[in-house]
Amino acid sequence: MSKKTVLATLKKNRYLIISCAVLIAGIVFGTAVLKYLPNELCRSIYEITSKESENFYIGFIDKFTLPFIIITALYLSGFSAAGQVTAGIAVFSDGAIYGLKNAVNFSFGGTDFFVSALLEYFTFTVFIGFLLLIMSENAFASARKICVSLKSDAAEKPRYNAKNLTVKYIAFTAAFAVFSVFSVFASSFF
Repeated sequence: MSKKTVLATLKKNRYLIISCAVLIAGIVFGTAVLKYLPNELCRSIYEITSKESENFYIGFIDKFTLPFIIITALYLSGFSAAGQVTAGIAVFSDGAIYGLKNAVNFSFGGTDFFVSALLEYFTFTVFIGFLLLIMSENAFASARKICVSLKSDAAEKPRYNAKNLTVKYIAFTAAFAVFSVFSVFASSFF
């Protein structure tokens, strides 16, 4: 591969790379903040996040709520010039919550948490993370287009295509619901 090809590929995928970097930074932050939290607070977080619901609907709401809030924030970020900042905050927050939750569960749950974490990772987290990164990439790109069009001196502003972002929002929300149902069913067997 030539240097020119690599640079062109990096430029083409710059919003995805930024989204991944912000998500990883959030996970590292969430994990690192554990040592600064009081033990009582960590114990309370563990009790909340580790209990498995016997009720299917409550388990579904537990799995579905956070990704739905994050994807809604990403969707709305794509409609404003400040969307790059708000999309970054949404992705960072998701990573921080995920990192803190898993760090607390591992520190208090030990090896018992490891099996359930692997199950959740392969039935839910990978897919949800992938969809959030795609939506984040689109929110970054949409916000960038809005910023560029606001700065442009052209008489006719480029049309913003909200249809693409809206279709992805609806499809990803439906996918979140399906993955949430699948994850709740899978966790009920273990």
